[in-house]
Amino acid sequence: MNSLLLLILGCGDKDEAAETGDPGDTAADVDADGDGYGAAEDCDDTNDAISPDADELCDGVDNDCDGRVDDGLTDPYFTDSDGDGFGAYGEVLYACEDPGSGYALDSGDCDDSDAEVYPGAEEICDDIDNDCGGVVDDDLRILYYLDSDGDGFGDPSEVTDACEPPDKDHVEDGTDCDDDNGEIHPDAEEICDGVDNNCAEDFSEASWAGLTGSTADLTTDFSAGTAEAPVELELLEPGVLTLCDGTAHVLISVGADVQIIGSYGAEATVLSGGGQGTVVSVFDSANLTIEGVSVVGGAADMGAGLYVDDGAALTVSDVILAENIATTAGGALFVSTDASAAGTAVSFEDNEPDDISRGKKGSYTADEKGGFSCAVDSEVCK
Repeated sequence: MNSLLLLILGCGDKDEAAETGDPGDTAADVDADGDGYGAAEDCDDTNDAISPDADELCDGVDNDCDGRVDDGLTDPYFTDSDGDGFGAYGEVLYACEDPGSGYALDSGDCDDSDAEVYPGAEEICDDIDNDCGGVVDDDLRILYYLDSDGDGFGDPSEVTDACEPPDKDHVEDGTDCDDDNGEIHPDAEEICDGVDNNCAEDFSEASWAGLTGSTADLTTDFSAGTAEAPVELELLEPGVLTLCDGTAHVLISVGADVQIIGSYGAEATVLSGGGQGTVVSVFDSANLTIEGVSVVGGAADMGAGLYVDDGAALTVSDVILAENIATTAGGALFVSTDASAAGTAVSFEDNEPDDISRGKKGSYTADEKGGFSCAVDSEVCK
């Protein structure tokens, strides 16, 4: 009878607990190691030194339960086979302490079998990348050029890459444009011979040097003229026009203070109008000087070879004026009333109808002489 009563009471307690909904303790809530974290958060509930609040130690264990072992406490060590303090790229050992001989914190050794080769080593000229910079013998090898003509400048097509000159016939400068001629090199003087003496490539046989700083190679311009179609050239700023030997078919107009110089003298430098107009005219109060030039083949009403307009001035020396034909006056030279002209060592040859004309049409003085002067206040040239 008593046993039956106890059994009934026990069943009553079970039903009451079910009605309150209290599940009681679960396995996830159990803190077996007493570190304040249940098994749901503690990654090792058997060790109170391991929990989310624990300090990470370098012991091969995830002490702080963040899923990483020894995080932030290890360093990568690289295999250093040659003991030069630099390891080779490849397999890495992560350790909390230096593992000792055979390992290095620094990587980048491009030859881990040679202790003389490593990042920062002194580069020497030996066909090896000593400093592992990716370049063999960087900044130590020099290009040497064969200098066949011994002028100190080598042939750019004959080059040797070496640490020292291959022999006495090699130099470091490879800018010679003709290595068979010792007179042709970048330091040579450019002369009027149709050859690029100073290897300038754009060498000038006829050059313009403006006094304001402008320069120009006019060789092509002068070469383009023909007797039937002379080149028309205007010089409207102060400067010097230097001409080389040969005949140039040109009609030149000068409107500034200009010098025209034939480098090899009147016998070698010829300006020809080709019978198409006045060879050289000066105007606009400009001063023109002509030296060492022949002026030939001009054709005009007045001033076929040279024409000096009012207010301008002309000075010539070592000049030949030949075969210039004017319709009215001034075959070689016409000097306007208010202009001036003077010449020394001037030769007049076969100019028509005269050589020098001064003043207006039909009023002139012609003469053939080695020197002359046409002053502004004089009606004739003396």
